[in-house]
Amino acid sequence: MATPESGQISIWILIVSSAAIGAVVSSVIAELGRWRERRSRREELALTKAFDMAKSITDMSVELIKLGKSVQIMPMNDTIATAYVTLKHILAHDRLDPAAQKEVDEEYRQHGIK
Repeated sequence: MATPESGQISIWILIVSSAAIGAVVSSVIAELGRWRERRSRREELALTKAFDMAKSITDMSVELIKLGKSVQIMPMNDTIATAYVTLKHILAHDRLDPAAQKEVDEEYRQHGIK
């Protein structure tokens, strides 16, 4: 037969295990939230830096034009998009994407580097 004390123990085991399960579930949900926040911050950083890069590229092109060099300026939106794709690829793969690498290699070749 079950004694009243064993019933009391079962209730306490149930309460403690419910609290533990609740804590685990809460921790998992909190960690998922932090992961999504980090991911969003990386996206925001990549976009912010793409804007900065596009502005620098445009400013450099304008300076080259002032020096009399023949330079083709891309629209700012295209420059931002290209910089963003390049940064996202670098963040994901730790190296330039093939299109950007091809541009860098061509630029090096034109200047006799590598």
